Amino acid sequence: MHSSNPTGWTLSDMLFSSTQTFIGVSKEFLPLDQKRSKFPLYLLQQWTRVIKPSKKKEGSQASPTVFAVGVEGGFQLPEDKIETVVSTSIVLIAPDGEESKRWAYDSKTAKESFPELLVKVELDRDATSTGP
Repeated sequence: MHSSNPTGWTLSDMLFSSTQTFIGVSKEFLPLDQKRSKFPLYLLQQWTRVIKPSKKKEGSQASPTVFAVGVEGGFQLPEDKIETVVSTSIVLIAPDGEESKRWAYDSKTAKESFPELLVKVELDRDATSTGP
C-alpha cells in the first residue's frame, strides 16, 4: 500500500456490467467481454473510499474509557474512519476497449428510471452512429 493512497483501493475497483448479458467484468477483461457480447453499453459501478473528517479536535487524543471495540468511548476501528462512495454510470465502450462516452446515473436524484435512461442512451448512440 502506498502512502499516497491510505485507503488501499485502486482505480481497478470498478465493475463493468454488460447491459445485454448482465455479466460483470473488470477493466482488464472489458475488451474480451465486448468482443464476445458484441454490445458496447455497460453499467459502470465504481467504489471510492473517502476518509471521513475526524470528529475529535486535532491534538486531542482521547484514550478509550471503555475496554470495548467499536463503541463510543472504546477503541476505534479503521472502518469507522472511512466511507465508501459508489458512483454509477452508463458507458459506451469503443471497439478498442476504451471508454468513448459516459452518462452519469444517480438513483437518488435521477429524474428518470434506469430503464428509461438506457433507452435514452441507446437512442443517443444510434443518432450519433448514423450521422446526418
